[in-house]
Order: sequence, then structure tokens, then C-alpha cells
Amino acid sequence: MKEERSAFGVVSIGHKIYVAGGSGITRAYVPSVEVYNVLKDKWTTCIEWMLPDRHSQGLTCISIKKRYVFGFGGWDKENKSIGRGIDRFMRLDTLKPAGWQTLSLPNQECGSGIQYAVLPIGFVGLSIDKYEFIVFGGLKRDKDLIRRTYLFTTELSSFKQSSFTVFDGKMCYDLEDRTYYND
Repeated sequence: MKEERSAFGVVSIGHKIYVAGGSGITRAYVPSVEVYNVLKDKWTTCIEWMLPDRHSQGLTCISIKKRYVFGFGGWDKENKSIGRGIDRFMRLDTLKPAGWQTLSLPNQECGSGIQYAVLPIGFVGLSIDKYEFIVFGGLKRDKDLIRRTYLFTTELSSFKQSSFTVFDGKMCYDLEDRTYYND
């Protein structure tokens, strides 16, 4: 990588590896996105894809359709989330240089965390636009592990139409089985 970093999001699409955010040695947070082209053995920094805010540490990234990068969670240098009672989601369309789209949705349970486990489920029914993910585990601001599980549903044509549903105990797991992603 061009810039040293830890606690970053990473995903691969085709022959490219995308590294987003994290924390650095000389900077408390790294807002850049770097792309490694495996075929050319070369790193590039994508200035137009800078992260929209300082909440870039512990970001969980997932790719779908060989095009989109989704980001879940994230903290700033003081280990603070985007806000109490808020969950933050981001999406990057790698075919368009428009940058990240962000979405903050109310979540009174515990707000945004970091290091989630995210599993892409796939398209909803016969739709080629509506996509679902299961998001679970992670770490809260007070450094306690998250027990929550929820379903994140998004429309590829309209990210602002995204929503999530918390599974009220139906898909929670025992405290002994809590997930600490990327450990």
C-alpha cells in the first residue's frame, strides 16, 4: 500500500483489491481508498473515492455484482461512532467516480459499531435491484461485544431506499458465542 494503515475495510472485485479507511501511524484516521491491481502489481490512490467523514476505522466492506462496495460501521480516532442511536451504511459504485453514498438510519438499540460480520444473502425474490445482507456481531463504543443481528435491505438503483430490520431475539446468540469480526 502507498499509505500504512490498520483497522481498514478490504474487498476484492475481479483482479482489483480495494482498501478503505483505517488508522495510520502519522494520522489518526486514513480517509483514502487505495486499489491494488493484481495483474499490474500496482497500487493507486483514488482521490475521488475519499471516505466522506473521519469514521473510517473498523469498517467492514463487502462487494456485490462485481461493482459495488458496501461499508458497514466505523469509528473515529476516539473510538466514537457516527452518533448514538444511528447506524451508518456506505456504498461505492466502482464504475462511477461519484464517490461514496452514505446513509444514516436510526437504531435505538446501540447505534453504530465496528468489525461487523456481514453475509450477503442475495437478491430478494425475482428482483434484480433489491439486495439483502445479514449483519451481526461487532464491537460497541464501550468496547462491549454486540449481540444484535439484523437484515440490511438495499436497492441498487436507489441506495437511499435502504432499510434494516433488527431481529428481536429471533436470531441472537448466546453471549459465549458472540462474534468479534477480524480478530
